Amino acid sequence: MAPPTSGSATAAAAGGLEGRKRYVVLAALMGTLAMIAIVSSVSVVLSPAHIFFYITNTTVEITSTRNNIMNVTFVANNTSHHAEVHYHSINIEMWFGSNDRARLDNFRGSWGGWQKPREALVNWASGPMTDYYSRRNGMEVNGYDSDGYPMVVIKTLVQFRYGHSRTRLYSIAVSCPSVPYGVDRNSTTPPVNCTA
Repeated sequence: MAPPTSGSATAAAAGGLEGRKRYVVLAALMGTLAMIAIVSSVSVVLSPAHIFFYITNTTVEITSTRNNIMNVTFVANNTSHHAEVHYHSINIEMWFGSNDRARLDNFRGSWGGWQKPREALVNWASGPMTDYYSRRNGMEVNGYDSDGYPMVVIKTLVQFRYGHSRTRLYSIAVSCPSVPYGVDRNSTTPPVNCTA
């Protein structure tokens, strides 16, 4: 049998080199796809959970002085399937106008630990308020709210946890428009949904 010619040896070497190039390109593409899949799954998992706030009850306690005690019951609903939520701070304000606001600083409820997925936390806030009814009348005169009820604004700083992984802190602010306040402590307020 005749030895191979140099032309056929060169062709065989070139074919082997082409095969290795294809293998390297295919391996690089597979590695890139794997990295994209990992980054995508991590970003989906570590994205913020969905938290919804709504007001379930409000009352005004009339005192002997001009100060009234404003009470609000609100719910923080974590609708996420996997993420837990930790509330680092929360502020609640009543807005009677762009320059007329009052904070409700006295909190009662369970804000200390991690809120489980698909869990709703009921919380209460209250605070003294001077001349609530005259402030409401001022709202109607100034056209701030046609219903004559204040808007409740909830601001919170939260962190989410997925297993042992924690996200950065997120600042969330929602407004609950036209929240009616009753005088009777046992009166109920229709739920008022809050929006971002």
